[in-house]
Amino acid sequence: MAKIKTTMVLFTLCTLCIGSAFAQGDAGQPGEFTRYGVGARALGMGHAFTGLADDAGVMYWNPAGLMNVPRKQFTSMYTNLFLDSRYTYLGLALPRTLVGPDMGIGFGWVNLTMADFDQRDADNVPMGSFDLYEQAFMASGAREWVGPWGVLNYGLTMKLINQAFPGYISEQGWGFGIDAGLTFRPINMPVLKLIPLRYLMPLQVGAVLQNAVAPRVGVGSDKDTYPIAFRWGASYRIPLQDWTVHVLYDQEYLENRSTGHFAGFEAVTPQPFPGTSPRLRAGWNSRSKAPTFGGGLKLDYLNNAAIHLDFAYALKPDDALGNDFRLFLSIDFGQSYGVDYFNSRVADEPTDRLRAADYLQVISRFPNDQVVASAEALGGQYDTTNVVRYYRLIGGLKLADRYFLSAKRELRQNKIQSAQNQAEKAVKEFASAFRRNRAGLSETDLMNYSECLIMLERYRFASDTVLIEVETPSLRSFYLKGVCYKNQEAGGDEALEALRNAIDFEGRDQKSMRALAYLHLGQVQMADGNYTAALETFQFVVDTYYSPLDADYPRYPVYLDEKDRNLHVIADDALYHMAECYQRLGDSRNAAKAYAKINRFFPFSSIVEQANERLKRILSEP
Repeated sequence: MAKIKTTMVLFTLCTLCIGSAFAQGDAGQPGEFTRYGVGARALGMGHAFTGLADDAGVMYWNPAGLMNVPRKQFTSMYTNLFLDSRYTYLGLALPRTLVGPDMGIGFGWVNLTMADFDQRDADNVPMGSFDLYEQAFMASGAREWVGPWGVLNYGLTMKLINQAFPGYISEQGWGFGIDAGLTFRPINMPVLKLIPLRYLMPLQVGAVLQNAVAPRVGVGSDKDTYPIAFRWGASYRIPLQDWTVHVLYDQEYLENRSTGHFAGFEAVTPQPFPGTSPRLRAGWNSRSKAPTFGGGLKLDYLNNAAIHLDFAYALKPDDALGNDFRLFLSIDFGQSYGVDYFNSRVADEPTDRLRAADYLQVISRFPNDQVVASAEALGGQYDTTNVVRYYRLIGGLKLADRYFLSAKRELRQNKIQSAQNQAEKAVKEFASAFRRNRAGLSETDLMNYSECLIMLERYRFASDTVLIEVETPSLRSFYLKGVCYKNQEAGGDEALEALRNAIDFEGRDQKSMRALAYLHLGQVQMADGNYTAALETFQFVVDTYYSPLDADYPRYPVYLDEKDRNLHVIADDALYHMAECYQRLGDSRNAAKAYAKINRFFPFSSIVEQANERLKRILSEP
């Protein structure tokens, strides 16, 4: 037993020194070799990897990341350290392989070996040499769940720990442990809905509970329990023209240690040559209080494989330990699980829920050339609850139409300011599409654009720039032109022509536009001083259009008479204008009769009080 205890002390001292060499700080706890770090990307970025977790090091860092690995991948790391020690890692990630398209498995092996220790007896007589090693065999599994809130991956790593002293004692130590992790890409998470998708898509968060089932490892009866560690992190992808930058931050809570902070970034640069993709990395590790650097080159010359050559370099605050430089080799192989993969799955999915999941996967990889089609499919069919979020992500005419419909809905409820706010948003999208490709707008798009401009009282731009592009005659186009010209100085003749064309146009009137065209025509005639013609026009409105307007009529202005019943009538407005015409013609008797009819036949009218006031004024005149 004394021999074993002496060995354990020696082993602890060695691992403490190695831990310091690997820039972890506060080293020396049981299982420290499982915390040194593996993978070129993680080490080059200061150990900030929990929120990104997308290569064959995920068995070590966060098993949920198996579902983020873009292809099957094998990675290897071999490092010579001081005291003739060696640190090795091998990892194999198999996402969406063998166990199903929404699951992944992975295997890893990490080993720390210190060799050729001199062994002597009690009299200091040489007895040969012995080695020390600790190793962990890891098997991971992960599953993916895609729902309206986002993409959630969760997974476990089962670890079998082995400790031995070859050449010194034959007995070995074994222990078993489990890590649990998750990653999450929020898409429509309720608490984040105020953030536009464009700025939310690049975010992924992750968390891992290492040693959730803690291994107990040692030789003989002397066993140590590995401490539980909780780590969370976030990564954010920033596309910058031909560059892609990942910014990462991790935080770690570990028993008997201060909170660890880790930050890093990775930049994928433009290709200097076809098939080559350079990477640059840097990071900061609060435990070592020193920076890290790294880089690499992805060589994509093979038909079904790619090679990664990477390095990581960590500075040490203690010059006696020397700086840490490591080289890595990784190989991607098999099918790529990127945008094209998910886009190709849609046609074969048996349910709408699965098709929606594939489309969500595509847009969560924003930006890419399939985002527009996927967002349109989600907004138009598979997730209509969030239609505005999807259309806002891609912009363009579909978003403009959503804002236009929202503006009309607000007008229907007499919310004028809110309607104008929505119209302003629609105009921004319409204008952008109009500038890019005027021919790409249909005539319906042009008229929707014009209605939004009319809501905002931008009549001249609507008539002279937008409606002029409408070539096919229609009741709607004539009516909208008439409204625009009516509200412009010196636009009377053009307004009269457009409104008469609307009235004479053959075809069904589905939106009360012919009735409104008559009313506007009478108003234009009034403005021109042609009161007799205006009286005839208004009388026709009173006789013909005494029913409420269609629920979706173009509401400029809003003819709201009774808000509770959402009642919109124009016969009362025509009577009021008739009374004005009679007054201007000096016919007070008929003017009084017209005002009185409003009170009698349209008591719910919004202008009845005003009509009564004018009636009293006429009756009080000598």
